[in-house]
Amino acid sequence: MGDSLITAFILVVVVLSESVRRLSTGAVVLQRDANGPWRLARAFELGRGLYVLAWLVPYALPIVISGPPDERLGSRRLLKRLESRSRRVKVSIALLRVNGAAVLALMLALPFAVHRWGAWGFLVVITALLVLTVLQVIIARRALRRVGLGFRRALLSSLRFLSPFSAPQAAGLVQEQAVKGLAPLVVAHRLLGEDEFLRAMRPLAYDTVRADIPNEEGRTLLGLVDPARLRAFLARSPRTETPTRFCPRCATSYRPDAFECADCLGVPLESAQPV
Repeated sequence: MGDSLITAFILVVVVLSESVRRLSTGAVVLQRDANGPWRLARAFELGRGLYVLAWLVPYALPIVISGPPDERLGSRRLLKRLESRSRRVKVSIALLRVNGAAVLALMLALPFAVHRWGAWGFLVVITALLVLTVLQVIIARRALRRVGLGFRRALLSSLRFLSPFSAPQAAGLVQEQAVKGLAPLVVAHRLLGEDEFLRAMRPLAYDTVRADIPNEEGRTLLGLVDPARLRAFLARSPRTETPTRFCPRCATSYRPDAFECADCLGVPLESAQPV
């Protein structure tokens, strides 16, 4: 039994390695747990630009949004494209997540099946894994076709899910393809909702409001959220039970005797309003 536990642990590590990605500058990582709302993900940095996107794929569905938007279409048409693609693959993504979870469960059960039933246990679990991974490839290929990939690209992209280590990642690939071609901030605003979007992008909102000439991200933000709404959001202080001070840029709370944010250099703290 001890050898089975060690083998299962090694399999878990290999599966986690499939969630390691190299992120480009400006990339936004969003995550959705089960059927909950989307939120800004806190990717764990391994070093040299490598990050672990999520620990519990496919229960957690992480997506990386990066790259310039498709300038051939306007923002409204791009958003309509996102909504249309999301509707077409909603069921497929749910099936890929469930099937990916079944693959992961069988992988973890494999060493225990071998320990209990020997070669027969190995053959049964491997056969079930083959069936599920082939099904994963079929569902992923059809979903990728629905979001605009050609037959050849969809097939080549989905063949990687024949590996039981990669199969749990299929839903994330389809979801990323569904938002491809949109600016990261536009996708984040659409998936998070405006309130959560502003909380997640507070430093950018602060820098944009205070800048004489906003950068490219700032101009995109101003196109998504009215400037008056940004200023009203930044003017609201956190509600606390005791007198504290907070950073207006990142909303980090500090003791009453602090005067400057440790993370946002040069930003003076403000007093939070007690409840």
